[in-house]
Amino acid sequence: MSRTSTKILLALLICTLPSLGVAAESAPAAAETKTTAPVQVTAPAPTTPVVPPATSPVTLPAVPSLTPAAVKPAATSVPGLTLLPKTAEAPKPQQLKLGYVDIARVSAESSLGKASAAQAKQKQEKFQTQIQAKRKQLDKQKAALEAQFPTLNPTQRDAKAKEFQKKVESFQKFGMGAEKELQTLQEGLGKSFSEAIEQAAMEYGKANGLALVVVKREMLYVSSEVDAQDVSEGIIKLMNEKWKKK
Repeated sequence: MSRTSTKILLALLICTLPSLGVAAESAPAAAETKTTAPVQVTAPAPTTPVVPPATSPVTLPAVPSLTPAAVKPAATSVPGLTLLPKTAEAPKPQQLKLGYVDIARVSAESSLGKASAAQAKQKQEKFQTQIQAKRKQLDKQKAALEAQFPTLNPTQRDAKAKEFQKKVESFQKFGMGAEKELQTLQEGLGKSFSEAIEQAAMEYGKANGLALVVVKREMLYVSSEVDAQDVSEGIIKLMNEKWKKK
């Protein structure tokens, strides 16, 4: 080969060297790109277990299900103590109100009681006057007969004695009748008086919120939980108002 041909061949080789270098540099880059591509695709696979879903229990889904009664004590809870839900306090029972009546006082101070006592007393005094008069008359007749007996024969004595005995029996019958009539009157007055007290007690009890009204002498024991009140004065006032309307 001539020297001229050799120079031309060298020149051509030199011209081709830069393109080969560039190709050589680009080839490794492409190779590098091809080798790293699988790493980018497969990298998320091993890290999936530590994705935020692993921390999902921190959201505490049970909190919304707590009742207000259980949440409120937590604000004032004492460390180391377990608080139970606060229960509502049971309402205290209302005190029982009871009224009692002094019958003797009502009978002595009420208009009806005074009138009843006066009526019974008047009837009793009337019978006593009649009985005393009849007794005196019998005493006189007895004295007269005793004076006549010495002068009378047995037949006359027997007749006079029987006659006087009939007068004594009539006197006894009158006394028994008077006693029965007086007793009937007293029972009627007592019944009317009791009915008046019962009516007044019912009206007074309802008006003043009493659970019941009883006679004072029947109260043997009263608990401290019972509000016992003497309502005799109120009963007397109510009975007197009714008496005035008659």
